[in-house]
Amino acid sequence: MTTYVFFIGGTGARVLRSLTMLLASGVSIGENNKIIPIIIDYDAENGDLLRSLELLESYNRLHNTAKYNNDERGFFRTPIEVNNYSMVNIKLDENKSTFADFIGWDTLDEETRLFLRTLYDDSSNKDPKTELNLKLDLGFKGNPNIGSVVFNDYFRQKEYGYADFHNSLPAKGDMRVFIVGSIFGGTGSSGLPQLVKKFRNSDKPALKSAPIGACVVLP
Repeated sequence: MTTYVFFIGGTGARVLRSLTMLLASGVSIGENNKIIPIIIDYDAENGDLLRSLELLESYNRLHNTAKYNNDERGFFRTPIEVNNYSMVNIKLDENKSTFADFIGWDTLDEETRLFLRTLYDDSSNKDPKTELNLKLDLGFKGNPNIGSVVFNDYFRQKEYGYADFHNSLPAKGDMRVFIVGSIFGGTGSSGLPQLVKKFRNSDKPALKSAPIGACVVLP
């Protein structure tokens, strides 16, 4: 059975490191089972993310060198399959650096702007601390009301790999999904419910009916 584990944001990256170390110590997930990690973050320079990627590379190098037989047990025994859609660094266009830019503030009519000002901090003074002028290149800074809007780019933009992940799934088959993220930040708390919603509305029966678990990290 294949378990797709989504690690969202900095918290997800830290949990991935812990999981990798557990597997390195010889913890088993059972025969004929494998893990495919998918890491999603908006901050490409996130130290937790970079350390996790380096650890994954080292783990797979050691796993491949060991060349275990099916009946053997030991360190680095469990395969962690890294695919082209496993690392998702969502980059916003330069002309969409703030949330106001992302939703096309300058193209909206005044009535729509007034409505948005009831939902988000006023952008009239261009204060970078207000929600509409929040810089998005380093994540959502604890604003899931913004992140839940921007996160949809993961599903829309081909280069982020969601279509590759979705197309790689069997029409039917045994698979599981597990999602890891924090509930107190911006990336995890916005991405986790978006992923569950998308999976449950999938046209792939295997994904739509797959058991979904989650590790929701509290403050």
